[in-house]
Amino acid sequence: MLPSLLLLAALVHTQTTPPPPQTGRVSLDGQLSQGSLEATKTPTECLAAVRSRVAKAQRDAAAAPPSISAVSGIVGAQKGLAAQCTARFDLATAAPADLASLVELYNMAGQYDRLQAAVTRALTAPNLAGRDRATVLLAAVQAGLADPPGAERDARLEGFVAQLDRLPAASAINQQFTAHQRMRVSYDTDGQPDGAAKHATWSIEAAKRISGTQRSDNKSPIVGAYLNLARIWASRGETTRAIALLKRVSTDLPEIPTAVKSVKGDLERLQLVGKPAAPLAASRWLNVPTGTKTLDLKGQVTLLEFSAHWCIPCKETYPALVRLRDKYGPAGFRVVLATEMYGFYEKETNITGDAEFARDREYFAATHLNAPVAVADGVHSPDENPNQVNYKVDGLPQIVLVDRRGVIRLMMGGYDKSSEATLTRQIDALVKEK
Repeated sequence: MLPSLLLLAALVHTQTTPPPPQTGRVSLDGQLSQGSLEATKTPTECLAAVRSRVAKAQRDAAAAPPSISAVSGIVGAQKGLAAQCTARFDLATAAPADLASLVELYNMAGQYDRLQAAVTRALTAPNLAGRDRATVLLAAVQAGLADPPGAERDARLEGFVAQLDRLPAASAINQQFTAHQRMRVSYDTDGQPDGAAKHATWSIEAAKRISGTQRSDNKSPIVGAYLNLARIWASRGETTRAIALLKRVSTDLPEIPTAVKSVKGDLERLQLVGKPAAPLAASRWLNVPTGTKTLDLKGQVTLLEFSAHWCIPCKETYPALVRLRDKYGPAGFRVVLATEMYGFYEKETNITGDAEFARDREYFAATHLNAPVAVADGVHSPDENPNQVNYKVDGLPQIVLVDRRGVIRLMMGGYDKSSEATLTRQIDALVKEK
């Protein structure tokens, strides 16, 4: 799997920027398929040829402006090349030394039925080297994550991860970190924070036991573990604990100079907890008296959500917000939303502010919240939107709980099926405060 795909997976819960209207697709299939794979004589040679072509395409793509379609083009071409390889070799007659390569090729090609058979044969093969065994176990985890979530699947994959963890770190450390990262992201996506926290904790603790070079080689899963665990703790109201964890990054990971910058936004955002909530400011508002320009968040327990009409995870929050409003509204609780102008709506592009505001009116009316909505000016200019700046917003949805005194009490980034229960507990306590 291409490392770039991890960036796409991270957008499942929290979307950082609006998806631009599609204007075309960059395809690298032709570039990647130049030359024949027929000259390769073994699965291992064929895998090496595929990797070589993909690596060149990645280098070429890196020299061009960032493009999700370019990444997608490389992924699609890689899948096609891997399928060419798997068509040339028979699993039943493959040499034991080639089994790990066949497993990788089946995984690349998305041939998961054949992959399972290859994993079974590889794991029972005698004298499978440690590095090859690690490759096979990681492929088994990655392939298994394509199955529907459930207790049986999770137990099976946890078994593969446990086998992988028992291998010597010298031959398996990279695969171990990647497997724990995949499991962590899967649990996080599926709204299982305990599972995500378990694998984040393993990564953080394992990083203490390895060399600086190994930490540098696995910076993405390690830094991601710090961020993920801090967000889980913060969403549970354990803000002090989350801040302490992120502050450790500078001393825990000196070999990863980008780590401090990676956690800076989360750290600054969490440090807003306990401080006064800034009033919301916008030139356009929905569901407030005419002439409103600012809204003070004092006086009621307030759930402020930063949202947008293009944000899929945001839409998942609205039914829960309605339930919370109905349950706690009589006790002095309200919901407030904040968004901004993006210059498009669904397939409409380059629309005027008045036109987008009209679409926003319809969009937010459909939530049945009847909540105040601050609609800031600009075409997605976070640095110019005072609300985004004041609340350190870098992804949507972002949920902020404010007490009656106007003090921020909780910061929650993203939303999953465990979030409603967390918010219920927090709001229940806040409305009881005098």
